[in-house]
Amino acid sequence: MSIQYDEYLQQHKDAVYKGFLWMKENIPEIFGSDDMMSKVDYNIKFGHDASKENPDEYQAYDAYFYGKNRSAQVVEDFNYAWLNHIHKNPHHWQHWILHNDDPKEGVKCLEMPYEYIIEMICDWWSFSWNKGNLWEIFEWYDERRDHIMLNDITRNKLQAILLAIHDKLKSIEINIDINANTPGAGAASAVIEPKIEMNINDILGDALGKAIQGGLMNNAAQ
Repeated sequence: MSIQYDEYLQQHKDAVYKGFLWMKENIPEIFGSDDMMSKVDYNIKFGHDASKENPDEYQAYDAYFYGKNRSAQVVEDFNYAWLNHIHKNPHHWQHWILHNDDPKEGVKCLEMPYEYIIEMICDWWSFSWNKGNLWEIFEWYDERRDHIMLNDITRNKLQAILLAIHDKLKSIEINIDINANTPGAGAASAVIEPKIEMNINDILGDALGKAIQGGLMNNAAQ
């Protein structure tokens, strides 16, 4: 066990929950219902990455990231731990990829339950919170969009949520700019100030239109 890894785990979980609380306060409509909001709250507060505390994940992760030794055995142990983590944690998109035995059926991306889509975004966004740049998630997703394998319905919902986050961040930024002389405005601006100039439509692509037309909220309360 290492103090560094314990501190990282707690910091990560705290940042994931910060993302959820921000959504709850600023864009509550994305949850669709109070029941969905409560479900996501419970999953993140009590269940997010809980398996990383288990020996079959903890030891391998700790050795890989903080053991100062990337031997072949350490890497292999980490790969097995990561695979185990994906299977146990449905907020990862890899959890929902089905490799069929029949070659004719190939690989299928199953639809992710809505609560796990939100938790996945909070998971991704946690690194932006820790870096103090809440806009970073859009660049992160843009760089990985073609690699991340998602069911079409899942991607539509995911991208609609990202759009809601983007638009709210933008409105907050404009409001802070207008009220720049308000006490505390400078500190808030430092957190959300974008470091890159990006077009949200370029980031989210054609699937955005489908999500706006009903792909998000029609199934939000399921």
